[in-house]
Amino acid sequence: MPRVVILVHRHGTLDDAKGYTLRHIVHLWHEQGIEVVVQQGPGPAINADVAIQHVDLTKVPVDHLAYMRQFPVTINAFQADLSKRLVSRHLVRHNDDWQGPVIVKTDANSQGWKEAELAVAGH
Repeated sequence: MPRVVILVHRHGTLDDAKGYTLRHIVHLWHEQGIEVVVQQGPGPAINADVAIQHVDLTKVPVDHLAYMRQFPVTINAFQADLSKRLVSRHLVRHNDDWQGPVIVKTDANSQGWKEAELAVAGH
């Protein structure tokens, strides 16, 4: 049976309530007989065909990235920083002469909510 590992943050989840699209894909995989293991943070080695890094933070911890190296096929294994300034060149700055509409996004992934949540919990 094929196996997929989804790595979430050690204090994270792949909960349906979060609205992650990946959760819907997991349901489809289960229907097709594909085993899915959700791994919270780095842990013991897992034999899997593919691993997906799904850490919901702006900057992925180094140990989480290192954990991904054990898998033969990975998705997002090398995405260490999701800061908008790093993933987009299309930025409007204070003194730019741009006159059109813009979409405003924070530099932090998902407005930095997960980082704030972890800080409040003392992690």
